[in-house]
Amino acid sequence: MYLVVWKYKVNKNNQTEFELEYGNLGTWSKLFKSSDNYINSSLYKSSDKNETYLLIDTWTDEQSYENFKNTNESFYESLSSRFENIYETEVKIGTFNTINCAIMPKRLNQK
Repeated sequence: MYLVVWKYKVNKNNQTEFELEYGNLGTWSKLFKSSDNYINSSLYKSSDKNETYLLIDTWTDEQSYENFKNTNESFYESLSSRFENIYETEVKIGTFNTINCAIMPKRLNQK
């Protein structure tokens, strides 16, 4: 798997909107879901710095992610411009390839 990791600082007044738009049911995920190579997005809020979020977009592989970005470049840029006013800072932490992946114990995976 290929992960793209972002860090955001979000003003308290914009956190609800940010969480909606950048969460796994938000606009970005809806766009990414048009690709068979998109796996999911996970949004995390810091427990000690209330304004800090991590966003991890997971794809099958780097080439699929890059192809998707290139194919959807204008829409991608449009969304970036549309939402840049709801966060104070956006930093791309980096991209990562999965080395191994732990399987959740059954007790955590059950509903």
